[in-house]
Amino acid sequence: MSGVRGKFLLRTALLGAVGVALVACAEPSLPPVINKTPNRVIPVSAVARVDDSIYTIAWRYGLDYQDIAEWNQLIRPYRIRKGQRLRLLAPGAKAPARTTQKTKVKKTVQVAKPPARAAGSKTAKTTKTAKAKPQKTTTKTTAKTATKTKTQTQKARPAAGAPKRWRWPAQGELVGKFSRSGGQNGIRIAGKAGSPVRATAAGEVVYAGDGLRGYGNLIIIEHSPAYLSAYAHNRKLLVREGARIKSGQRIAQMGDSGADRVMLHFEIRRRGKPVDPLKFLK
Repeated sequence: MSGVRGKFLLRTALLGAVGVALVACAEPSLPPVINKTPNRVIPVSAVARVDDSIYTIAWRYGLDYQDIAEWNQLIRPYRIRKGQRLRLLAPGAKAPARTTQKTKVKKTVQVAKPPARAAGSKTAKTTKTAKAKPQKTTTKTTAKTATKTKTQTQKARPAAGAPKRWRWPAQGELVGKFSRSGGQNGIRIAGKAGSPVRATAAGEVVYAGDGLRGYGNLIIIEHSPAYLSAYAHNRKLLVREGARIKSGQRIAQMGDSGADRVMLHFEIRRRGKPVDPLKFLK
């Protein structure tokens, strides 16, 4: 009996192990990078976290770091502290909120119309119409002023200054392509753990760390005031913030930090907006 019981217990244990394995296989793997859709809602402000920099905040919301610096009166090297609240919308972007408030006031005036009609006074109706027009004019004036301010700011910005050549950042199989509508902000190159990750062009390392959720060990390089590149999921970072980098220089080792497989997630952003790297790489 002891032998039969032992076989039964062994068979039960094996079936249980197989069941656990099947459940584990059924669970979906986590996405390697948290993708944001083009229709994301940008808050008016954000509070800086422990490992945040102006670049990670700009990256998180798809903004130009120069805009954030300007709106918050920051100058290089753009030092921010934990708990600091940073504005993420231009001053002119408050116009929609003001319009909503005026609409509420306008509704309040309409509620007062019945008593005026009961009095049978045409003059009262004329007065209300006259009051409504200045409100509309004020809203249009505010919108025009905000547009002019934004245009003047853009004209004052330096030229894009894109690198003449963009090198492939790693060797391997292309396993993911750029799709802005699908939330894929870059490309994915599969490879072996520890294989070299190289700078796509010369520039300055403006971020090196793991403070951007979903990117693992990340490096961001500034190539010009308009163009930045990012290298995510590295096993080991070989450069520090502030380092001047040459095109093709080894900056990290490929890994799977923040991902479900060994690969490099690579992005290029222009003025804070993701662009297709395959249109630049040679």
